[in-house]
This record gives sequence, C-alpha cells and structure tokens, in this order.
Amino acid sequence: MTESDPTAQWLAAVQEMQRQTAEAHMHFQRVLADSHQAFLQMAENTFATFSGQPQPLPQQVPAPVPHAPGTRAAGRPATGP
Repeated sequence: MTESDPTAQWLAAVQEMQRQTAEAHMHFQRVLADSHQAFLQMAENTFATFSGQPQPLPQQVPAPVPHAPGTRAAGRPATGP
C-alpha cells in the first residue's frame, strides 16, 4: 500500500463528515422553509386585513420534530447507507 491509498478509517471519517453536513443542510432547509411559510402567512393576513377581506383560516402545519443526535430525519440509524 502506498501513502496515497485511503484507509478504511479515513474513508469512514469522510463519510461521517458528509453525513453530518447533509443533516445540517436538511435542518437549515427545514428552518428556512418554515420561516418562509410563516412570512407568507403573515403577508396573506396583512393583505386580507388591508383589503377588508376576512382573514384566511390558519393552515395546520405540523410542528417540526427534533431528532436525537446520530439519527437521520427519516428515523434510520446514522450508520450505514
């Protein structure tokens, strides 16, 4: 084996780093989508109030469920494909 060959430990470290990066990205996307949804709802209510229309019924948006560290959003274990 030469110095440039990756070891299993190195590959596992890179895979774990990528997994954590993907989880952080998914969390960011969810937070961004939730805040944008709240903004759109506020804008809709504001325009309805300014135009004298009845305010639309609030949409039932499920609350985000926090995930324990080491699990994926779908509830699968963090290890393995």
